[in-house]
Amino acid sequence: MALAAARCGAHAIGLINTSALACSDPTRLAASRPPKLAPINAAPASSCSDWLSPSLSCANAVGSLPPAKIEKSGQMKRLRSALKRRFQWRHSQAPPPAPCSRIQGGRDTCTRFFDLPDSAAVPWRVPSVSRLIAVPAFEDNYFWLVAESDGRCIIVDPGAAKPVIDALRSHGLQPSAILITHHHADHTGGIEELQDAFALPCFAPNDARIPGRLQRVTEGEQVRPPGSNATFEVIATPGHTRSHVSYLGDGRLFCGDTLFSLGCGRLFEGSPAQMLKSLDCLAALPDLTEVCCAHEYTAANGAFALAVDPDNDALRARAKQVGQLRRRSESTLPSSIGAERACNPFLRVRDSAVVEAVLRHDQATVASDAVDVFAALRRWKDGFQT
Repeated sequence: MALAAARCGAHAIGLINTSALACSDPTRLAASRPPKLAPINAAPASSCSDWLSPSLSCANAVGSLPPAKIEKSGQMKRLRSALKRRFQWRHSQAPPPAPCSRIQGGRDTCTRFFDLPDSAAVPWRVPSVSRLIAVPAFEDNYFWLVAESDGRCIIVDPGAAKPVIDALRSHGLQPSAILITHHHADHTGGIEELQDAFALPCFAPNDARIPGRLQRVTEGEQVRPPGSNATFEVIATPGHTRSHVSYLGDGRLFCGDTLFSLGCGRLFEGSPAQMLKSLDCLAALPDLTEVCCAHEYTAANGAFALAVDPDNDALRARAKQVGQLRRRSESTLPSSIGAERACNPFLRVRDSAVVEAVLRHDQATVASDAVDVFAALRRWKDGFQT
């Protein structure tokens, strides 16, 4: 059962509550679909927080019944019935400028079709072909390990080799490849040492500032590391740097320093228009896509977001959760696209509350120009102090 189709079926019958229906190219959704798997043998999660991103609540799950009762309930029957049909959604809100060439009609105005076989079935938990391990490093970095069931793993943005090697030993994993989002040293510093130790292929954007023996990737390319079951689509996301890319696969987005939870990256090389286009492209992904960014900035980002949008109930709830997690020295990541779309002011620069806040802060902002609003919002964040 395709992950994207399961999610869209739930949207169609109203079982998942989201702020907006994600609209992205069908080829992108296909890239994030996991392969057909055997039934999950693990015990069911005691609550949806065990299997959804921390930022999602039980209101987003298919009811609150255990798997056996869900199967007998009308919810699963209706969901299966809906998944056998062709879906079409139309949204009346005016679309933003198309965020990337492969997203037709923007995020809010779209027509979407899916054809599914009659045998399509929906599992209680959307299966994943891998597990996610965050490797903390430096002051606030995360290097990500995508570990498969056979003990192999993919390393994302290793800024240093030692924390990665320690994590590999701790979890009994054998690395098979490296994925790089951009050239900054805290994302690339460990490449050469890891390649020397494990003879790993390294996939990276076309940027001469990235060290190591590299296989260059470009927008829209499908990357399948040798021996891996996972396939990642490359998404060009310039803004933080001119050559920044993100990787989408297995329901996860590895977005480096483009999108953070409740924030976005600084514009070191790109323009506000480039960054907004990149963020719009990511915001159009399905709600349950996990956002695996590279820094633990969520608490500081949340303070700024509340200054911009204090009446946002979803944001207040997320900020409260983040505070609780950080007091226990726990990670706030991964987040999800749905949660970010509801809470992150940089994904909501066309929302009236955000626009009005930016205008109060910078009266020279052109309210009708999303790029101008975004640029003013980013400047505000750059100078913001808690």
